[in-house]
Amino acid sequence: TTLAELLNIRIGRVNMQYSSVDVRWNPNVSYANQIATAATNGQVIIWDLQLKGKKLGTFAHCHLHDSLFHYYFIVFIHSMVLLLFLVIEYHIATILTVFCPANCRAVLAEHTRIVNRICWQPREAHSLLSGSQDGLIKMWDLRSGSQSVLTVDAQSEVRDIQFSPFFPMFFASGLENGNILIWDVRK
Repeated sequence: TTLAELLNIRIGRVNMQYSSVDVRWNPNVSYANQIATAATNGQVIIWDLQLKGKKLGTFAHCHLHDSLFHYYFIVFIHSMVLLLFLVIEYHIATILTVFCPANCRAVLAEHTRIVNRICWQPREAHSLLSGSQDGLIKMWDLRSGSQSVLTVDAQSEVRDIQFSPFFPMFFASGLENGNILIWDVRK
């Protein structure tokens, strides 16, 4: 059995400033097409895989090739847009189709340091937590845009956060100073 990359949805410059630190699928079935990623630049990006990519063009180039055909993908980043090139090589021609595969639905940019962990609320598809090296835990309601609806100062770098699977209003945080804290979003 072989494993192959299916799609690269990342946008932006490829350098350590924009590395992804955490990736989480939305656990709600009706939003299973959403992925959240946390980055070293303090941003959380929400991706919608259901949004179809835009076909930017098809180009052909004739040449000779030994096999009947084969295909491969080339990923290229241009002007902050990720392009996915599908190359199909036939016996006498190469057809290059250019796609922009997935759309970034939201960029949540209130943290000032690395976002170490993100966590979807298991019962509310629109709610997301983010915990950062800036010592802040932020709760986001994606229906209200790209501004947080709750900010908690944990007074230490946040290493991990997790909603309770049994009590939807509670979440736990693991901090750099060793503390494990339980929070109630109603207070």
